[in-house]
Amino acid sequence: MNGFEKSRIFPVDGRGVIQRVKEKNKSLLATTNPALQSLLPKETRFKDAREVSRHLKRNYRDSFSSPTRDSFGILEDVVCEAVLLNSFAEEHIQTRLQRIAATNNKRNKRKKVMPSGKYINSVIVEQVQESLAASTKKDHDNKLRRQQKNLKQLRREEDKRLKEE
Repeated sequence: MNGFEKSRIFPVDGRGVIQRVKEKNKSLLATTNPALQSLLPKETRFKDAREVSRHLKRNYRDSFSSPTRDSFGILEDVVCEAVLLNSFAEEHIQTRLQRIAATNNKRNKRKKVMPSGKYINSVIVEQVQESLAASTKKDHDNKLRRQQKNLKQLRREEDKRLKEE
């Protein structure tokens, strides 16, 4: 025991482990820069651009020259196309993720049966023998019950026949 106590294995003290986990978490948090999230474009950027183009067309179209007014139609077409492409891309990503999840969840039919990690589904010989004994006992009891019913039925029929004579 003295050797274990000198090496600090015994008595068990979890402070060192907790300290190491905290240091590891700090290093993980330090590697992710929160500024990166702010650099990502907004998900609604194309819809916002469509709203801005509609606002400009509605409020300021008359104050611009004719070539600029013509370009508002082009701007709106480009923004609508961007919105459509973005929605198609998001839909494609979602369906791809769903297909990946479905293939991961699908059972491999050719895989042979292996014991599970917790052995909940595993069966030992004693369990098979107990199950067999229980099922044969149940079958035997059912057979005896049927025979007793048949005997009672025969007695009733015999009693009826004797009463009639």
